[in-house]
Amino acid sequence: IKKYTVVLDNRKIGKFLEAYVFVNLDYQKAKKQKFTQFEIMQRIKKNSSVEMINVITGFKDIVIKLAVKDINELNNCIDYFLDVIPMIKQIETSVVLH
Repeated sequence: IKKYTVVLDNRKIGKFLEAYVFVNLDYQKAKKQKFTQFEIMQRIKKNSSVEMINVITGFKDIVIKLAVKDINELNNCIDYFLDVIPMIKQIETSVVLH
């Protein structure tokens, strides 16, 4: 057994929208600013909307699962939290339908 955990019902706590955000990092900027991939992930994890974050293989570097109240909160999370991290080169968002 690795851990016991509580799984919250997002709808009951006012988070009606879930989205996956796929991120590409600018490794040259990260290296110049002396940030590792792990440190960038730790910075992103600080946002209360982040439910999960993982390093992935393929065309993207990181996947983030967000749970927010509505589309405006999602937009604000991307524009005012993720988009201002200089080591992030590209963001692609997919909203969960079901």
